[in-house]
Amino acid sequence: MVETIYRGLSTIEYNRQKTAYFKEVMDFIGSVDKAKLEDIIQKSNSYQDNEAWLLEKSYSHIADMTNHIEQYLPAIFYSSIGDFQIPHNNNLNILTIDDRQVNTDYSRGFEILIKIIPFLVALHNMMRNGDCNHYKESSGEDFNVLARFSKMSGGKKKEEIERYEDLARYLEYTIENHIRNGENHESTKYDVYSQMISYYYNSEKPELVHEERLIDVCFRTYLQFMRIMEIGIILHKINQRLRDGI
Repeated sequence: MVETIYRGLSTIEYNRQKTAYFKEVMDFIGSVDKAKLEDIIQKSNSYQDNEAWLLEKSYSHIADMTNHIEQYLPAIFYSSIGDFQIPHNNNLNILTIDDRQVNTDYSRGFEILIKIIPFLVALHNMMRNGDCNHYKESSGEDFNVLARFSKMSGGKKKEEIERYEDLARYLEYTIENHIRNGENHESTKYDVYSQMISYYYNSEKPELVHEERLIDVCFRTYLQFMRIMEIGIILHKINQRLRDGI
């Protein structure tokens, strides 16, 4: 069912421009030795129960988003024309959804993605370096990334992801901490005429603000939704291989 929903929302341009890393991962988990997949799951499970994430977090979010995905169709237009840059140059308005719904959807998706980062890092390291628990920094120093990630806040995890160029590109626009913080602190303002949302993301420094148009936050939420479905598909395929012993 998830793959059906995913294919329905994957535009030609999305498939062409935004799925290279996802396809590489799918090829890797389809061909790598099963023992390496077991190692990825076992070690990342020490910090996040991947099966619980799949069943309780991602599937619930996918079902909820699917129930009102039509509200995002004007924003998905950007995907159909291959415009993936935020902010978009075309200042389109969107009348199918309000700021409260979008902020709720994006913040929930943010928390879901942040939870699964230890798995993504373990998978990435195994695919690139043959060792899911270590990543070699540009300085040449090794560190235990899974233990390090597990102790970080969501915002710090986002900063660390920047070390991983492929992962950073893959998660681009999907884990913007300023939007999540503004929503969590109930510190947002919406201008109905310009459709600009102001996120006051630092309660100790109320002058700090992140501003973004409603349709751009909608587009972020669409991209985020696609990534959550892709990660769900990845985990499901790994579980199939381990269960079937192939």
